[in-house]
Order: sequence, then structure tokens, then C-alpha cells
Amino acid sequence: MAMESITFDINEALKHYMSDPASIPTPEADGALFDCENEPDALTNAVIDPVLNPIVDAVAENPEAITRASYMDSLQFLLKYASYLPTHALSKLFDLVMSGLAAEADAILHDLESPDDQETLAHHKHLLEVYGFLLQWTVAAVETKAAEKSSAQPVARGRQVKVKGQLGEMAKCLEDEDRRIADLARMFFTELSTKDNAVYNHFVDMFSLLSAEKGLGEESFRRIVRFLLGFVEKDKHARQLADKLAARLARCDTERQWNDVAFALGLLPHKNEEIAR
Repeated sequence: MAMESITFDINEALKHYMSDPASIPTPEADGALFDCENEPDALTNAVIDPVLNPIVDAVAENPEAITRASYMDSLQFLLKYASYLPTHALSKLFDLVMSGLAAEADAILHDLESPDDQETLAHHKHLLEVYGFLLQWTVAAVETKAAEKSSAQPVARGRQVKVKGQLGEMAKCLEDEDRRIADLARMFFTELSTKDNAVYNHFVDMFSLLSAEKGLGEESFRRIVRFLLGFVEKDKHARQLADKLAARLARCDTERQWNDVAFALGLLPHKNEEIAR
């Protein structure tokens, strides 16, 4: 018997998400998750792993598996209760979405060799929208979880959900040749910017990855940095970024690295005096 696939509309999904994520219906979620609906503290790894593991395996085999109604609803159910999830489970969910998105991106690159196949391109667009939606929700959940943990107690080293490297990779998508991928990346960072200064918090890490990326042209790099710094609105944050970036000037090994730092400093309203030396 074939598994039922979702009917996904990105505009409807975003409307529900922006209004109240808890309002997103998840009728096909795994029964073991529903059993914890009234007692979310019961969402332990022992409950979650048997639900997530088959989804991880299915998506690893074929990124289209994300469109199975039971899988999609189970993931959305977990995201609705993300604040109750163990770090291990949230990290696994994040990795699942990122690996599925990466596999789908590879499939797109392969199929773009036949750009006249409009049906195939439409199918890829649909999958990108699904993964893009899940990714922005997952990153928001990770940021919220991290904020809760940092305010409650120090987080043990090695148990944090690793976001920074993934955000740098996502930032590169802002200059993807496929306009649809670039648009999804812009949507993602626009949403991310509303989450507790998330772009500011991860800017230096993203900048480091982008500046070290040999395949990224200087103009593309500058467009990405300009876009990201547009979300740094507080004077205090601008000053702090200027200080951190200016400290890198003395450590630059190449003219390109120095130019990258100088360009970013030039976009910040508060420039460190180091740039003038």
C-alpha cells in the first residue's frame, strides 16, 4: 500500500507558522508522539528515536521521502514541542533536514542538465519549499533552545546543536545560480533575523566560512555580506562586530582576506580605528 503524500503550500504553511506554529495540524504524526501531547515532558529519546530513525533512513535513501504525510507530520509535531526535546533529538532532527536539503540540491544540479523538463523542475521546487520551511523552523527551534539553556545553566561542551557551519553553507545559497534556491535562502535568513539576534550572533562564523571559500567570487561575497549585515540594526552590535572584524586585519594572510574584512567594516556605521592604520 502506497504511503500518502502531503499537499504542501508554502504560503499557507508560512501563514500558520508566523501566526502560531502550534496551530499547524499534524494528524498523521506517529501515535507514540500523540501519546505525549498532554505530557510533553514524556518526549524522551526513547520515545523519539524509534520515530525519527526510520525517517532519517528514508530521507537518506531518497529526499522525496520527506513528503510522506506520516513523516512530515511527525517532524512538525516534534518542532511544535521543540522546547521539550532532548538536545540529542533536536540535533538529529536538524541534521535530518540539512542532509535531506543537501541531497535534494545535488538532485537539482543533476536534473538541471535537462532544463526543459518543466514537470521535474516544478517537483524540485516543491521539495525545496518543504525543506526550506522545515529548515527555518528547525533553526528557530535550535536558537530558542540554546537561549533557554544559556539562561538556565551552562551547556556542556560537545552537546550543543552545531548550527554555525550549516548557516555559512546556507549563506552561500544566497548567490546560487538557481534563483529559486537563492530566494529560499533569502526567506530563510529574513525569518532567522527575527530570532534573538541570530544573524548577529553567527555573523563572524559565517563571514569566516564565506571569506575562506575559494569558489565564491569577490562580488558574490560582498553581496552576501551586505545582505547579512542589513539585519544588524543595533548600534551596540555594529560596534562589537566592527571590533571583532578589525582585530582580524593584522592576521590576514592575503590581500583578498584584508579586502574582505575592510569591506565588511565599511558597511558598519561604527568603524574601529584599526582600519585606518
